[in-house]
Amino acid sequence: MLKCKNISCIRGNRELFSNLEFEVELGSIALIVGPNGSGKTTLIRTIAGLSPAACGSISYNGNDVDEDRSLYLSSMIYIGHKNAFKDDLTVMQNIRFWAKMRKTTELIMAAVHYLELQPVLDIRYSELSEGWKRRASLSRLLIANANLWLIDEPFANLDDNAAYLISELILVRAKQNSIVMITGHNKETPFPDLKIINICDFQTKEEKT
Repeated sequence: MLKCKNISCIRGNRELFSNLEFEVELGSIALIVGPNGSGKTTLIRTIAGLSPAACGSISYNGNDVDEDRSLYLSSMIYIGHKNAFKDDLTVMQNIRFWAKMRKTTELIMAAVHYLELQPVLDIRYSELSEGWKRRASLSRLLIANANLWLIDEPFANLDDNAAYLISELILVRAKQNSIVMITGHNKETPFPDLKIINICDFQTKEEKT
């Protein structure tokens, strides 16, 4: 289970949300929704340990994530708006880099085949379209071997085929007793039994207007 308790986040001099609480069970998909600037990215980055919360606590499988940060990070994969691939490396070189970081080189070809990356493997990342860049970066989901997936707008820049592949991947991962958290602008997703976390529910009236 992933549990957030009394989370408040501040960006600049502005409090984005406060007293945010939720629980996500194993085997679940959760969607963080809210308008632009409401704090969706800040929240998912906070859960990933990349942005500090002003207050509150986060626990995963009963353990505070700050007590054993290395164990938590090894259980989690975060993919944000920035794809975290090096422009001057080829797609395959980037994938290998991340697989070596995770010590999961045996998973490389499975990721390549599932996401149909064969046509772009030897192309420098900087030369790809935005759609191919996003698809390639999402290969990290398959090579991470993680049980907690945190993805900021997973379908951004994807064509219909790539979006379908990622949707199926998320569904399968959740069924494997993992947790997948994503962000989006509305509640229309291909996922059944979705847990909705609406940022606006944790904002003051002034912040909502």
